[in-house]
Amino acid sequence: MILKTTNPVYSEKIKSSHYAGIFLIALSTLLLEFTLTRVLSVALWYHFAFMIISVALLGFGISGVVYSVSKKLSAIETDKLLTILSLLYGTSVMVCFLLMNKIPFDPFSLLTDPVQFVYLPLYYLLITIPFFFAGLIITILLSVFKNSVSKLYFFDLTGAGLACLAFVLIIPAAGGNGGIIFVAAFGFLAAMVFGFEKYKTWSFCQQCCAV
Repeated sequence: MILKTTNPVYSEKIKSSHYAGIFLIALSTLLLEFTLTRVLSVALWYHFAFMIISVALLGFGISGVVYSVSKKLSAIETDKLLTILSLLYGTSVMVCFLLMNKIPFDPFSLLTDPVQFVYLPLYYLLITIPFFFAGLIITILLSVFKNSVSKLYFFDLTGAGLACLAFVLIIPAAGGNGGIIFVAAFGFLAAMVFGFEKYKTWSFCQQCCAV
């Protein structure tokens, strides 16, 4: 009870921006998973495409552990933290995808080129980072607003469901690279949603778009 009364996040009330934010993050995250599966199935063996599922779960698992043991994260104002993490998520999607394309990983050379065993874990690491930030956002929302978990879960599943439709529409038209741009854009849009009600200024939205 002492922790509950001293921690400011427990006194916060959930807002419509939180529902919209988790919707966008869920949409973006599942769309990222689909897009990376498609890209890696073409760029590498299709066997490696299935690692996206396990790596996504790894990123979500790590985010839960980090939030449970980090007192600094709990001390940050919720909307501010969600905004920052959403910006980091959108940025990490773009940066990690670009870095992945720079890694000369060739699965056909695993038995003849030992350096390939260094490139493979780098692939894993880069893929994990965006899912870590997305998982941390969802973890915070479900942890802080415990009384509204059912509604948050509804918007989470709705966003994930629409990601399936978005994948069918976006990938044939924009390709894998275009899909990544849409994924990052949804992340930045989530940052705008999380931060707009607090700052109440269009300049804040413009700064998010500029980033």
